[in-house]
Amino acid sequence: MVIHIKQSDLIFESKSINERYIYRQVYLNENLFNIENIFDFYSSLNSIIENCSSSPLKQKLNSLVTLVVAKLFVTHELCINEISKKLLVLPSVVSWHLLIFFSDIYSDRFMLNNFFQVDDLSSSGDKRDIKNMFNVFGEKRSKDEIFLMGRKVELRNLLESPGWDDLIKNSTGKKNSNATKSQKIVGMSFRMLLSYLTLVSLMMGLLFFALKINEINEIKLLSKINLPSRFFTWLDNNEFNQINMFSSNQEFDSENLSTEENPVLEKQIEDDRFDVESDVILTSLDQIDSEENSALEEIKKGQFRDSRYGNRKVYRLMITSADIIEVSEKLGGIMKKHQVIKGGTVEPGSQLPGGLYYNLLVPTERLKNFFSEIDEVEDMNIYLSKSRMFAPSGKSNVFIWVKKI
Repeated sequence: MVIHIKQSDLIFESKSINERYIYRQVYLNENLFNIENIFDFYSSLNSIIENCSSSPLKQKLNSLVTLVVAKLFVTHELCINEISKKLLVLPSVVSWHLLIFFSDIYSDRFMLNNFFQVDDLSSSGDKRDIKNMFNVFGEKRSKDEIFLMGRKVELRNLLESPGWDDLIKNSTGKKNSNATKSQKIVGMSFRMLLSYLTLVSLMMGLLFFALKINEINEIKLLSKINLPSRFFTWLDNNEFNQINMFSSNQEFDSENLSTEENPVLEKQIEDDRFDVESDVILTSLDQIDSEENSALEEIKKGQFRDSRYGNRKVYRLMITSADIIEVSEKLGGIMKKHQVIKGGTVEPGSQLPGGLYYNLLVPTERLKNFFSEIDEVEDMNIYLSKSRMFAPSGKSNVFIWVKKI
């Protein structure tokens, strides 16, 4: 669509013009109103303004810029972003000129500011056009009536305004339109690229900072988990009540668990095993339904198991939580639902320094559902091992350690 701006669109004729200023009118016709292309017209107008010193003439020429933008917006029904692309200026510059133009027509500054507030990096300007504006303001007049209400520049006042001598003196003639267009494209592209690079750099900085904070928090949490790996494997011994009596009077640490000072613990550690290869971690609850001589067992032990480890399955669950009281309440509800009973003399959920201990007998057919519901409450690791422990028919030994972090 070819858009041509005529002199009558911006300037209204005067009845009489002093003959001394005719050459000024000729200058305007040759350097401005003879240009057909809207971009070249806008560029030439801005070039003339740049050659003006601070004077009343420059103010009136700036008023012409506002009228050009308003003409595109009102008469040609272009949105703010379309005007921005045609004139190669930022959407915020277009919005500012429109705000000046409509301030003489509408008195509600709040509505005007709200409607013409656009972001240079967003597409909000696509929705700002004359039709949308008429809907927002409830305007019933035609677009031509609205444009005529804008303040045009009187030709005589324009020609008689001080500053013409400096303009003509500084004017270097009409610039090459292609060169001007290329310069504006390069300048605008550079500003847009710089804005995007700044935004990306800021986002990457915030992401790096967040990752560092998360890493520090992880290290802090991991430093609080100090449960010895051997401790978890012999929590199912029959003499747990003796361990509980021992730990209730003094701090439960590696020094208090010395086998030289505590012969009961030495016997338990000898009776049970805590080597890593003897336990198999279950990565999927589907493995619970596997046969006794599963591929996991055969691969680890070469088709047979050491007889001293026994031939009964024992499941050990390791759970870590910041709120072990809440976990205890949820575990109680799950145990009741699946008819789980205690497997020894120690009450389920008994407290030890650092966490809670459970020795349970779970109906074998409910194991998978039992573990699934626990996994929904807190993340857990399931370890499968062999033991000589006794379990009633249809029941499976399950030991749970809830570690407080």
